[in-house]
Amino acid sequence: MRILYDAAPLLMRSAGVKNYHYELLKRLPAAAAAHSFRLFPFLSGLPRNDNQRSNYPFLASWLRIGCVSASNYLKAPFAAAAARGADIFHVTPHLFDPPAGPVLTSTIHDPTPLLMPQCHTAGNICTVPRTDSRGYNGGWRE
Repeated sequence: MRILYDAAPLLMRSAGVKNYHYELLKRLPAAAAAHSFRLFPFLSGLPRNDNQRSNYPFLASWLRIGCVSASNYLKAPFAAAAARGADIFHVTPHLFDPPAGPVLTSTIHDPTPLLMPQCHTAGNICTVPRTDSRGYNGGWRE
C-alpha cells in the first residue's frame, strides 16, 4: 500500500497538534514498514521537532507552504502530483481540496466543539460540516 501523509503541520509554529503529528510520524513508518510512506508537501526525513518554528529549513519550509497555498488558492496541481499513485492520503485542514483518487483519512484532534458546544465560545463552535462525495469537507470551512 502507498501512503501519503499531509505533514504541513510540521511547517508551522504550533504545539499540541504539531507534537501529535510529529510523534505519529516518528513511529508510523516503522509500524507500516511493508508499505510505501511519503510526506506531503514533498518533505523528506523527519528533523527534530521545534514548536517555535518549522521543523525544516527556512527556504524549504516556505517553498512547501507555497505549494500548499498554491494548491488551495490557485488550484495548482501540487497535491494531485504528490498523490499520484497513492492508495491512502491522510489529509489535514491545511489542504482545502485534496485530489481525487486515493482514499482520504484524517484526524479529529478536538471534537469538543461538536460534542459540548456549551463549553465553547461562539467563534470556536462549528456545525457538522458539509462534505463532498468522498466525505471530505475542505478543511472544516463553512
